[in-house]
Amino acid sequence: MAALTVDFTREIGTVKPMHCVNNGPLIGRNEQTRSNLRLYKAAGIPYARNHDASFWAAYGGEHTVDVAFIFPDFSRDPEDESAVEALRKDVSEARDQLRSFEKELNQMNTDSANYDKQLRAVRVEAAKAKQSFDQLKVDYENESKAKKAELEAQRARVKALEGTVEPDLMAEYLSIKKHTTPPVSRLQYGQCSGCNTSLPSAILSKIRNGTLIECETCGRMIIQ
Repeated sequence: MAALTVDFTREIGTVKPMHCVNNGPLIGRNEQTRSNLRLYKAAGIPYARNHDASFWAAYGGEHTVDVAFIFPDFSRDPEDESAVEALRKDVSEARDQLRSFEKELNQMNTDSANYDKQLRAVRVEAAKAKQSFDQLKVDYENESKAKKAELEAQRARVKALEGTVEPDLMAEYLSIKKHTTPPVSRLQYGQCSGCNTSLPSAILSKIRNGTLIECETCGRMIIQ
């Protein structure tokens, strides 16, 4: 087995830093993401391996490790700052585009929140409307039952009264009802109340004496 000997009396240079990390630091962009830049500075981390940064947009994505973006022109001198001017321009444009996207995203979030608020309000109003409708339905059904009972009672009364009317008169009444409703009108101010036709004095006299007369205009039976 080989032996490792260390001579601490001999100085050959500075020991390379051994506390480098993978990716980072991360800069917080909003209240939901925290920055660890302060911790990086405190730890004195000199280098960060950025290979895996291409899998996360927060570290720059493919622009972080793609040499074509970092130094696009290999014919230029890497020490010449003008060689990376195109990159700086692209980065500036990318930042502007990112700000625009963030602005649009913020607007979308605001609109979404407003839509959610409106939707909740509509749901509340819909619930109230349904409750009101249900109550009106119950009231209608109760009132309908009561009115139906009253109607049946009136029909029974009419049926009973039909037996007291002369058959010929009932037949004429039913015949008029087939084409004119109601089949009977009252005499008002010398006129038929069904069609407002003024009647001759002879007809008025007969009606006042109890004679059943049919209006020559609308065909209704006229009663006093």
